[in-house]
Amino acid sequence: MTEKMRYINIIGYTRELERVIDEYIAGYEIHLEDAVKALPNEKGLSAVSVANPYARVLKKAAKLISPRNPGPCQRAIPSDKAVELVEYAADYLNDVSGELDALRGEREAYAGILASYLPYQDLDFEFRQLHDFRFITWQFGKMPLASFQQFEAFLYHDPEILFVEAKRDQEYLWGIYFTADFLREKVDSVFSSLHFSKMTLPPAYGEEVFSGTAGQICAGINERLARLDGEIAELQTTLTQKALARKAQEDGQPPWSPEDLYHAREEIRRASFYYDARKYAARTENDFFIFVGWMTDREAARLEKRISGDDAVVFIQENEYETLRVKPPTKLNNPPFFRAFEFFVRMYGLPAYGEMDPTIFVALTYTLLFGFMFGDIGQGAALFGLGLFLRYKKNLRLGPIMSVIGLSSMFFGLMFGSVFGFEFEGLWLRPQTNVPTILTVSIITGIALISFSMLLNMINAFKRKDLARAVLSHNGLVGFVFYISLLAVAYLSIVKNTAVSLGIVVFLIVLPLLLVALKEPLVNALGNKKRWIQEKPGLFVFETIVNLFEVLLGFFTNTISYVRVGAFVLSHACMMSVVMLLSEKIAGGAFLVVVLGNLFVLALEGLIVGIQVLRLEFYEMFSRFYDGSGREFAPYKYNPLEIN
Repeated sequence: MTEKMRYINIIGYTRELERVIDEYIAGYEIHLEDAVKALPNEKGLSAVSVANPYARVLKKAAKLISPRNPGPCQRAIPSDKAVELVEYAADYLNDVSGELDALRGEREAYAGILASYLPYQDLDFEFRQLHDFRFITWQFGKMPLASFQQFEAFLYHDPEILFVEAKRDQEYLWGIYFTADFLREKVDSVFSSLHFSKMTLPPAYGEEVFSGTAGQICAGINERLARLDGEIAELQTTLTQKALARKAQEDGQPPWSPEDLYHAREEIRRASFYYDARKYAARTENDFFIFVGWMTDREAARLEKRISGDDAVVFIQENEYETLRVKPPTKLNNPPFFRAFEFFVRMYGLPAYGEMDPTIFVALTYTLLFGFMFGDIGQGAALFGLGLFLRYKKNLRLGPIMSVIGLSSMFFGLMFGSVFGFEFEGLWLRPQTNVPTILTVSIITGIALISFSMLLNMINAFKRKDLARAVLSHNGLVGFVFYISLLAVAYLSIVKNTAVSLGIVVFLIVLPLLLVALKEPLVNALGNKKRWIQEKPGLFVFETIVNLFEVLLGFFTNTISYVRVGAFVLSHACMMSVVMLLSEKIAGGAFLVVVLGNLFVLALEGLIVGIQVLRLEFYEMFSRFYDGSGREFAPYKYNPLEIN
């Protein structure tokens, strides 16, 4: 479900702009729009373009150390005092930063050396030994993978060159080549033609000589970097505390703490964020400002009540959006049980405002299809437990979904009579012995879901006043009549062996199909367009025939596609039968075979079934009724930094 939106205007004197931002923009969920662009028909509007006075201070603040776990702010720090405190501390550190700069320079140098050695850390030889070679020359570097393929084809087995690969990624390969001293110029030119970039690995830094393998050198440098980080942090903390103490002494105030400095930085960041809200406002010729944006019904009512007592500000809300240049954003608001499945909806695209939110539809269909295709009480319980772990320990969005589909798997495992592959008398049927029933249920499920998707398309189209899509498209009313009628005629003729009159076939199958084919000229004719058919009728006829064939083929393949639902039910049952059979054949290892077999099926088939059900959702259902062209509701809200 989506929240109902209101288009709002906040108008006031320019002198009140800062107060309005602090009291209203900061305190309520408002999706701001650029007022100048959103109101193109209003004359005399200009942007409120003022340089942010906090930007310079924020750059200084970035160099200051912060406690990892700052406590609550012990005293209020207004933005002007926060700026004063941060600038003082930053300037003090800048004045006495000679030792600090030296440590930072040393750290930067070691980091550069580490970067040069890292690609070669898997090479298992002493790097200093390379400098003892008397008649052999060598060179480190990297080349594009395409060049290395040429090298492999023509030069890899050349006795004059030895190339040792160290690492590769999707684009480059790192390595070292060896050759005789007298061949150096020749080999260097060969590798240069292969776009080989030479790299130098420093054998020492200052008085420290690097020894050992590249992996050992990297480990040593990492230890040195950790020590330098500690020294830098300790020195910076000491200097910062001295600066804060000196500032407090000058002001005659109680000493400032690093926690106070952190909160001062946050206050500046907050003030800067809200100062930037000015870029959304427009200024009128008579010195008024205008904010425009979107709010939910409830938030708009709350803000209107608050502003009603403010004589310096005017609040206007509208409910008509058709004439606006900008369309409403979308804010999803589903019940907690279904909310996790918004993840799948967002993967496809948010619903446009006014379009039906398919979250509940996805939650129900995905859960039932997955459980049906992967029915086992034990494996479902494992999925349920894994989902809880991922949700509460790893905070992954897939966790709640896995728990829900795990419950569905447990339910269908009870229906089929299966727990970790061990079979018992289920409440419904056993898949292996009821193949026709499973496949029939799969096809009927597909027909039902396709039909329901077409109904959803009609609802969406009517809501958006797109009558052509609602009535004449192949997923609209005439397409629905054609599909249902064709299935009914096929059932009566093939299954029941009952003759169907030609008039019914023409009226319920042929006529709807023709209406789908003639959708474009019919819409043009009803719209009083002068040319309601293409200039080249022959081309129109050809395109119409191709489109009809595509529609017919689409209905057939989409329906048959649901056979995979039954196929996976049978596949799962067969795979578990194989696991059980192997456990009976391997003496003394039955328990291990059952455990490993269940883990294999849970990991492999569980993943495949999850992907296949998502494919059915996106390609067989969503493509019929859902556009997903909406944009996210993004209120202009300040988010404090999280310090770990």
